[in-house]
Amino acid sequence: MAIAKGGCPAWARPVVAALALLLVSWACNMGVEWETPAPPAAPTSAPAEAASPYPTYTPYPTYTPRAAQQTPQAAAPTNTKKPPPAPTLTEAPPPSGGGSWGVMKADLAVTDLYPDNWPQGEIFVRVTDNGPGSPSNVSINMACTIQKHPYDGSPPSASGANGFLTISLVPGETGVYDTGIYLDGTTSWFTVTCSVEPPFDDTNPSNNSYSETFPPPP
Repeated sequence: MAIAKGGCPAWARPVVAALALLLVSWACNMGVEWETPAPPAAPTSAPAEAASPYPTYTPYPTYTPRAAQQTPQAAAPTNTKKPPPAPTLTEAPPPSGGGSWGVMKADLAVTDLYPDNWPQGEIFVRVTDNGPGSPSNVSINMACTIQKHPYDGSPPSASGANGFLTISLVPGETGVYDTGIYLDGTTSWFTVTCSVEPPFDDTNPSNNSYSETFPPPP
């Protein structure tokens, strides 16, 4: 007996079809109600998308200008400190030799008068600082008198010369200064007296004057 492909003999197929037809006819005669199958329910959620075989696209980072990347600097703190107090003026030390500024003490003495040349020449004066102060670049008054005695027996005459000396001396030092007096010893002989008047405290004013005769008496 030949068997059809699929496991069911060929002669059985008409029989099965006839039996199925009879079964349906019987069911209809018996009043069996056939229920129409309900349509499948709609899915409550969208089905998951199938994984893409391509790699996921990652966008490049957003470009930020360099100026925007810099962290803003904090504002400079406000200086709330009070300014330092003004320095207190301190009194300068007194000058050497004692005393205080504007009240220096020094003994100035006129010690000599002499000509730079004779019988005709200019007269120079020597002034010595006996201390204790040291006058520096100090201008002092000097007054000189000249008594002239002519050799021919004429009456004597007198004249004067006043000026200033600028001195810078330390105790024990002697300075030489030009008096501006010119003498002619060929016709007369002279007595010259010069005195100084310092602008500070002179501790011994008795030696501030000196006299000399030109030429010296025989």
